[in-house]
Amino acid sequence: CVALMMRPQDELVTLVVNSIRNDLLSNNSAAQSLALCVVANMGGAAFVEALSADVQRILTSSDTTDSVRKKAALCLLKLFRESQHTVEVSEWSDRMASLLEDRNLGVVTSVMSLLLGLASVSPEDYEGILPYVIHILTRLVVQKFCSIEYQYYKTPSPWLQVKCLKFLQYYPPPEDQTQLARLNDALRQVVQRTDVSESVNKSNADHAVLFEAVYLIISYGPAADERLRQQATALLGRFIAVKDGNIRYLGLEAMARLARLEGPGEIQKHKSTALLSLKDADVSVRKRALDVLFLMCDASNGVSVVDELVTLLALADSQIKEEMVLKIAILAENFAADLTWYVDTMVQVISLAGDSVSDDIWHRIVQIVTNNQDLQQYATAKMLGVVQVRRAPEAAVRLGAYVLGEFGFLVAESVSGEEQFAALDQHFMRVSASTRSLIMSAYIKMCNNFPTVFPLAQPVFQKYTTSTNLELQQRACEYLALPRAGLEVMEDVLREMPAFQGNRASRLEDRLRVREHDTHDRNVFAQGERPDEPGAGRSRGGGGPALDDDDYDEDGGGGGHSTPWRPSTGGLGGGAGGGGGGQPTLDSPTPPPSPPRPP
Repeated sequence: CVALMMRPQDELVTLVVNSIRNDLLSNNSAAQSLALCVVANMGGAAFVEALSADVQRILTSSDTTDSVRKKAALCLLKLFRESQHTVEVSEWSDRMASLLEDRNLGVVTSVMSLLLGLASVSPEDYEGILPYVIHILTRLVVQKFCSIEYQYYKTPSPWLQVKCLKFLQYYPPPEDQTQLARLNDALRQVVQRTDVSESVNKSNADHAVLFEAVYLIISYGPAADERLRQQATALLGRFIAVKDGNIRYLGLEAMARLARLEGPGEIQKHKSTALLSLKDADVSVRKRALDVLFLMCDASNGVSVVDELVTLLALADSQIKEEMVLKIAILAENFAADLTWYVDTMVQVISLAGDSVSDDIWHRIVQIVTNNQDLQQYATAKMLGVVQVRRAPEAAVRLGAYVLGEFGFLVAESVSGEEQFAALDQHFMRVSASTRSLIMSAYIKMCNNFPTVFPLAQPVFQKYTTSTNLELQQRACEYLALPRAGLEVMEDVLREMPAFQGNRASRLEDRLRVREHDTHDRNVFAQGERPDEPGAGRSRGGGGPALDDDDYDEDGGGGGHSTPWRPSTGGLGGGAGGGGGGQPTLDSPTPPPSPPRPP
């Protein structure tokens, strides 16, 4: 009743702590079991402080019954999750070894759950437990030693097998050759057990053990038995091609882990299968297939994979489109055949994806175009063609406004300033206020480059001097006053943006790392992953200059401003440049100065 009617935050909880403690200290197994269930279900600081020592005593006491010991192990795990100070982790290694020797498999299964929780915090303190875990795994897999009540469709305690395999993933292969041989023997028997049963429940249990064994082999990397590695890789190739969506999902997940640890070489031969899975009806399968395609890219196949993804982008739904756009942008930058291909690809992505294109992506294009003088005229002509379309996506309008404002004079011989103004002005009334701010900044830049544009832009500025949007009002007033300040001042304020300097990782890769951290399940496999390992994020020769929080705000604004691009000394955002080089293909560390404007 207490567990159902009260919450851990209730003040009355402190009144029942003593009653629960009395039940824990009693010799009545039923009372102890009920008390442990209440503590485990409710949790909370009051129980952690008052009862954790009693729960530990019950767990290790020789007088405790098996049913109570199982509950005590799981209750202690709950308290440990509430507060890691509940247990002195370094002192429990010997106790855990003793508990794993219990003859009751139910007790061992519960203790393994507690062991996984403790080892996730301090793996080094429990490395001495490895022989005990390998012994348990060998008895279940090789010797089939398991009482009938713990067999699941004739599979010996698959839950305990999975927990043992998860625990082993925290550590490298055992150095003791006897232990290593016993472990490899168990793994060999597991990976050979690939038959699909007619019973769905049995098939699920067997595949749970099988995939965990594959994860363990993958985590060992080159140190794993070579024959086991080959069998595991072959199994993954089979799994991602089966009809069962659950198995295909797990196969793609395992293949992605393999690529993170060992690079793309092992999985590149499965490109066609991964592309096929990207058309699956199940969005979770499509997302894992996208991960595999992203991770299998290198200089030899990056361009072809990007082209395939762009083709599929047109058919992608909203559940996966944003992630596809982000990964295409990263791959296109890292493996660009040349600068024009990069611009063509990203313009096509923006045109196809529309609202799924985040500001970080077009900000990155801005940096690459700005830092490469040879690219500026081509990119300007390309974006002019995009914004001339009546219903261009808003992200394309934002990028077009920036590029035309900065580099529109480079295409003045073929397209006049009035035509460039008209191309942007047709979008002005249908876009958001932040995008209008960018367009207004482009207008004043055009006025500086093409004096004949000012009579066209002046009515827009005058109209917004009384706007209820303070940002638009402020810009309009400043831009109307700027010509009166004199030609020299206007030239200085509106001069072209300098190259981005510095040496920062790409903002897009940072965004992807945050996205994966927020959306992926926390599991034992990721515990040992270091930030500098492949699984922690892509790092292929660095990235180009990057945008960080000082460069733009969420509306696309410039550094130092809470709003979008405002021309000032140094160009975009008051001259607070973005990041610097690191990707020689796309970013010149010190690009030559821009050509002079036409008179």
